[in-house]
Amino acid sequence: MNQQIVDMADFQELKSQFGLLNKKLEHQRIVTDELLQNSMKANMNSVDRWYKQRMLLSGVAAPVVAVVFLARNYDMGVASWGFGLLVLLVGLLELIFALTEYRALDIVHLSTKSMTEAAEQVCRHRKLVARHQFILAVPLVIVVVWTVLYASHFTLNVPIIALTSALIAVSLIWGVMLLKYRFRQIDEVLHQIEQLRQ
Repeated sequence: MNQQIVDMADFQELKSQFGLLNKKLEHQRIVTDELLQNSMKANMNSVDRWYKQRMLLSGVAAPVVAVVFLARNYDMGVASWGFGLLVLLVGLLELIFALTEYRALDIVHLSTKSMTEAAEQVCRHRKLVARHQFILAVPLVIVVVWTVLYASHFTLNVPIIALTSALIAVSLIWGVMLLKYRFRQIDEVLHQIEQLRQ
């Protein structure tokens, strides 16, 4: 009889400890979910800001650069006008492409979708970015070559050509690294959506 009372007391103690452990685990899960949601929002806001900055730069900065260039070099003729129009074309293409990618990704509403829909949306976005980068490659190469030639005044000025080429190469590498970083952020958002759905 005493053994049964002791066993019952041990059982009640285990039950209360299990209840406390369960409460702690539930609290831990809530804290973890909250941290995941905060991290996901931070990543989504960062990607959202990046796209808006891209659209602002391509929609405003490229036309301003082209107009200033044309105003300062109107006497150079076809070389000047061709370069200005090419910069305008690249800026316009970049604006259209950034807007299309932004709409396709819809990063602000990505977390409201099911995991399958979100993964498909990110996949479509990646394909769109790859296609746009391929389309922009030719005009960008022409702009780069034209910029190097213009900076050297269409002569074989090796220091100017080397400096301009180095600056352009650093800019392109930085752009590629930034794009990869944004892709990693989007992948992280997908992973966080998956974790929150479990």
